[in-house]
Formats: sequence, structure tokens, C-alpha cells
Amino acid sequence: MPTNIAKINENSTALFPYGAANFVILPEEKREQIRQDLLAHSHEMRNGAPDHFKEYDGLKWSLTIDGTEYTIEMKQQLSNNNWQMLVPCYNNPKPVALDHELYVPYLREPASAFGKKTVKLWTTKATTTKVTATKKSLWRMYAADKTRELFD
Repeated sequence: MPTNIAKINENSTALFPYGAANFVILPEEKREQIRQDLLAHSHEMRNGAPDHFKEYDGLKWSLTIDGTEYTIEMKQQLSNNNWQMLVPCYNNPKPVALDHELYVPYLREPASAFGKKTVKLWTTKATTTKVTATKKSLWRMYAADKTRELFD
């Protein structure tokens, strides 16, 4: 059975030698654009085709922040056909997969809901303060409102 990255303990030193995964929090406008793109694509596919397994296939968004390009993309989990969002991290070159319960608060919460934290950047090995989130903080946001969805 394939390993589900989203379920691995976020404190794994093998995956994150610089600590827990510190997700890049894109500006609210970009996260809202991603949410709207997902909504538009879901609506189009729901009304236009019965094949929901290819619903988000190929969706990808990029943004350059402080000279580094960060990309978010949707990937389908082969084990259960669920969609995951691959979100970039400040402290790891590989993006981490977030299940629906976690990518909804990532997209919906205002920037003020995320905290600033000192992180060690994988790109330069420099230590700096960034607005970021961990899986633990995203789980707390999910727990605060389990009924929240992508749509309004």
C-alpha cells in the first residue's frame, strides 16, 4: 500500500531535517484565485462530464516570492482517488500533500489567522521570519469549523 504523505507525522526528521513542515502561505488574493479556479473547474466537470476522477487534473498555480518560485498543484491519490493539494514549504524543497480537510482552511483562512515563525529556508539555509502554517495549525483550523467547504 502506498504511503500517504499527508498522514505522516509532521515532525518527521527524515522528511524535515529543519523541523515540522512550514507551509508557504500565499497572499490572500492568490489563495482566493486558486479557490475560485477549483470551484469553476468542479462546477464545469460536474455539469459537463461524469468522470470526477479527472476533476482537477493538471491544475497548477505558481507565484514568485522573494525571488523563489512556489507552485501549488492538485494531485490524485491513487489509493483512494481523493484529491490532494501539494503545498510548498519554506523548510523543504518537496511540497507536502494536504488532504481536503487541510487545504480548505489553507485557502479560506485570512492571512491574519496564520502566525509568523522563524524558519530555516531550504533555498538559502538562511533563518528568517515568515507567515507560515504547519499541519498542526491547519488541523486546529479544520476542527474549529468542520463544515467549511470551498464554496460559500
